[in-house]
Amino acid sequence: MDYEVIVANGTLYEVYCETCSLDTLVELATNESNRYAAQQGHQFETNPEEIKAFFGILVLMGYHSLPSTRNHWSTDADLHVPYVTDIITVKRFEALKRHLHFNNNDEAPSRDSAEFDRAYKVRPVINELNAAFQRARQPELC
Repeated sequence: MDYEVIVANGTLYEVYCETCSLDTLVELATNESNRYAAQQGHQFETNPEEIKAFFGILVLMGYHSLPSTRNHWSTDADLHVPYVTDIITVKRFEALKRHLHFNNNDEAPSRDSAEFDRAYKVRPVINELNAAFQRARQPELC
């Protein structure tokens, strides 16, 4: 039996997107990944739809674990994952993985700086998730 779960603020996916500020994180990843590729002199550009698909594939790969990431693109019937192969090629997936960034490397404080932050590369993600979780919190339900 199929169930469509509707909660007070929309479908579960809509609540997830709002709670995790998915659109903001996707936009951040798109902009910073494109910036990083340009800084490296690479011919690479992505867009929000591709980043969202990339994130979705990462979630699927966490659930559907195989010995190697590349196995998801295998032609072997025991390994092949059409949900992945129908969306993106292995070369494109690896290019996205190689260029994925969330912060500008050119603005990173040096290790000997008072502003040095070990989490600099993911600090925007941490900050956005903290803010999103605070917005989603409903004290009246606690």
